[in-house]
Formats: sequence, C-alpha cells, structure tokens
Amino acid sequence: MRFLPRVPPQGDELRRALVTAAVACLFTIVAPVYALLSALFERPPAIYYSLALGAALGCSCALVLLKQGRFRAAAWLLLLTGTAAVATTAIREGASSQAAGNLVLPVVMAALIVGWRAALAIGLPSLALIILLSVLENVGVYHPVATTHAIGVFALVQVSAITMMLLVFDGVRLGLVEAQRELEAQLAQAHRLEAVGRVAGGVAHDFNNLLTIIVANASLMADSSSNDASVAEIRAAAQRGAQLTRQLLAFSRQQKLEPRAFDLAALVTEERAMLARLIPESIRIEVTRPQGPVWAHADPGQISQVVLNLVVNARDAMASGGTLHISVARADGDRVVLHVRDTGAGMDAHTLERAFEPFFTTKGSVGTGLGLATVHGIVTQSGGQIRVRSGAEGTEFEVTLPAGQAPEGQIRQSSGELPKLRRKMILLVEDDDGVRVATTRLLKALGHEVTACADITTALAAWQKDAAKIDLILSDVVMPGGGGPELVRALPRQGAARVLFMSGYTNDALQAPDLSGIPFIAKPFTQRELARKLDEVMTAAVDLDDISELRRARARDGGPATRN
Repeated sequence: MRFLPRVPPQGDELRRALVTAAVACLFTIVAPVYALLSALFERPPAIYYSLALGAALGCSCALVLLKQGRFRAAAWLLLLTGTAAVATTAIREGASSQAAGNLVLPVVMAALIVGWRAALAIGLPSLALIILLSVLENVGVYHPVATTHAIGVFALVQVSAITMMLLVFDGVRLGLVEAQRELEAQLAQAHRLEAVGRVAGGVAHDFNNLLTIIVANASLMADSSSNDASVAEIRAAAQRGAQLTRQLLAFSRQQKLEPRAFDLAALVTEERAMLARLIPESIRIEVTRPQGPVWAHADPGQISQVVLNLVVNARDAMASGGTLHISVARADGDRVVLHVRDTGAGMDAHTLERAFEPFFTTKGSVGTGLGLATVHGIVTQSGGQIRVRSGAEGTEFEVTLPAGQAPEGQIRQSSGELPKLRRKMILLVEDDDGVRVATTRLLKALGHEVTACADITTALAAWQKDAAKIDLILSDVVMPGGGGPELVRALPRQGAARVLFMSGYTNDALQAPDLSGIPFIAKPFTQRELARKLDEVMTAAVDLDDISELRRARARDGGPATRN
C-alpha cells in the first residue's frame, strides 16, 4: 500500500495494483539475492548478473509508476522485464534447457496480474520462440551454449520466490475480501442513513410549517404585548424546535446553505464570549489564531453551529474540568482548518467508529445523538472534511473547509432595528393554509400589500393579471403540483419582480444552475427575519429578466425550459 498513491484505485484496479506492487517488491529483493548467491557458489557468466540487475531495475521502475497512479503501465513493465530476462536466458541456453521451461513463469504472472489476455499476449510469443529455437537447433543452424553451471541456486531461489508469491497473492486476496465486506457494510449503513435522512427531511418540512405559524403569530403578539412573559416563552420554545429541525436537516444534508467568504478567525473570536456562558468555570478556554483574517467559503451561520456543537461535545467530556483549545489556521492549498481539542475522557474504538452516526449517544436520556451528526452533515455539505482523533489524553476534531477570497467591499451589517421598506405588492405562494395565513399577516404588519395563492396555477393567473404591479414573489419551494422552481421557470419574461424562496427543507430542488442565484429564507422565520430578508432581496436580488435569461440559456443548452 505504501507504493500506491494517496487516493488508491478501487475494485479490480486495486487488486492489480496490489499484486503488481507485491511482485515488484519481491523480485527487487530476489534478483540481487540470486546474483549474490550465484557469485558465491556457481560463478555463472557475466550476462546472468546483468539480467538480474536489469530485473531489479525494471521492478523498481514499476514501483515508481505505481506511485504515480500508472497502474497498467507498471504491470506491463513488470511482465515485460521478467519475460525479457527469461527469454534472453532461453535463447542462450536452448529450447530444451531449464531456462526455456522458465518461460511459463511470466505467463502465470500475466494471468494473475492482468488477466487471460495478457497471458495470451506473453504465452503465444514464448511458445513460438521455443518452437523456433527447437527447429533451428535440429537443422543445425542454431547452437545453444552449454550450461556451465549448476542450477541449484536458481532452483532454490525459484522455489522460494514462487512460495512467497503465492503467500502474497493469498494475503492480497484475503485483504480484498475483507475490504469488500467493509465496503458492503458501509454501503448498507449509508443506505440506512439515507433513509433516515429522507424521513427526517419530511418530518422537518411538516414540523417547520407548524413552527412557522407559531413563530409568526408569536412575533405579531410580541409587538402588541411586549411585556407578556407567556409570549416570550412561546417564542423561545418555538426557536428550540426550529433548532432541532435544523439539526435534523443538517445531518441529512437537506438544509439550504448560503455560502460566502467570511473570516473564520473572527467568527471563532466572536463566538468565544457566547461559548463562555456554556462552559463552566472549571474548563479553561484557549483560542489560537494567526494574525490577520482567515478567509473561508461556507455559510457562517452553519459553521457557527459546528463550533457550538463541538464545544458542547467537549464540555460534556470534561465533567471534572480541563482545557478546551480552539485553533484556526491556514492549510496548504485552498483550505483552512479549525481544530477543537479537549483534555476530557477520550472515546474507545467502538464509540469513535460511531461518533458521527445519527441518534447514537453515550449521554443516556439527556442526549439526542444529533450533535456530531449535525456537524458532519454541515461540514460535508459545505465541501469540507472532518476527522477525529481520540485517546487517553483527550479528543481532537479537525474541520477542513474551502478557503475563500477576501471580499472587495464590506458586508452590510444588520442593525437591531426593523428594516422599513416602502409599501410593496407581494405575490405569496404557499400550499399550507396555516402558513399562508400567518405569512400574510406578517407581510401586512410590515405594511405590504399581499396576494396569496395556494398553488402555482393560481399564482400564474394572478401574475398575468397584475404583473406590472407585483414587486416580489415569495414562494414555497416544495408544493403539490409544482413549487417555486416550477413557478419561476413558467413565468413570462415581462415584469421586474424579485423572487424569494422559502421552505422548511430543500432537498435537491434548488441545485439547478438557473435557480442557484435566487435568495432563500428558511422556515420558521420571525417578523424581523422576514423584514431583513425582504430588505436584502429588494436592494440586491436578481430580477426575473436575469432569471428568464438563465432559463432561456438552459433551454438552448438542451435542458428543460419548464417543469410543471
């Protein structure tokens, strides 16, 4: 395995590479050993030392090719080197010599390493060579050199090499069988997680619709009765429910991310004040960061969730106190790295293997088993990787994220005040009656005029009627009979309305290139969050002319222009 590239091949290519590496390593050692023993006991002609040196050199070159990922070239170089060495000896000693009989060895190697076609490619010319030498010898044209040395050393080395080859082949076979079983187990686990993810996405979608109604009405109630403690408790409970659904969507990778360039070092520094409220005084927090910003490209809100979950996991592992170390660094290439290390109780091998498995917890009834699964889902969906190392001295999580480009301008910061927009005409498309009514109340409370529709057929009719008056389309993503993406693709080009999608989950609905630039707000949302998003969309969103042009371009490229 050390002679294979960092990313090894799969399937039959892996078998060929492993066998090639094993045989090359074996004969790189066997060839000089044979030359040494022959020099000590038999003293053959100099050509035999040259052939042994050539075989060792060819095997070494095959190992170099393997490391470069050129597996087929390495296999054929190994076979041709061995065939050339044996054929040269056979030509020198004649068709009836031991050397001629050894031509069967490259044929067997070809069959084991490459396959029956390679065995034929080497075996047929070898057979033709033996027949030719025999005929030429019988007619007196060819006179082989008499063997002037015993074959004891060669026979000893030959038997030893074949025995080791068979042992190596059997070890490779057993290793591949074990690896295949592991892959099958991982595939079965992946299918189970995918099924759980689909269920979680459906539950989260329905649950987020209910939470949207609760959060929206609680927001309106808070404006009219700001001193009512009951309203605050309702909002807090709804936010906890929303957090739970976000965790479900994160590990199932069905949440909508809004990646952008952000300073990971600044985010960790800012989070430290909040983390201090979650960490008892018996745990010391240390933050290490380089000078200047560390630009990452991901959804900063989701990465903040990653940091929070990792810190809470570390806190629970240090019940008696300890040190929590958080570090940010720039990695080689286009990556940045976040480390979270604790000095608490480490994880055993079984726990470490299941660390990112959803609903697996060692905390008993107080744990949900979604913390690390959420982290894994967010990091993976963000294009990053997460690794964990654990032992008696503690546990360390390493999160690698794509690096980002420093933004040219400053990102506009949201103020604590409710954004004030002039009155807008909004076309609301939502199939759930409760969500549609609650969202309509929120929009009207913000001073906007609303036309509410339950499906895209009604929405298209409303658009055709009042296209010139509509400033923004606020549409659910997933609806029976077609959702927001289908609505956008079906809209005619005229009109300058902006588009904002909303959903409790998105699955793959917004992955199409012609929809990637449309802004999105996740359910549930408060009145303040909706107001800020509307302000953002009305000042910086893509209008329908641009979307229609994308749609037309996609149709020219052969993709569907509409989906109903």
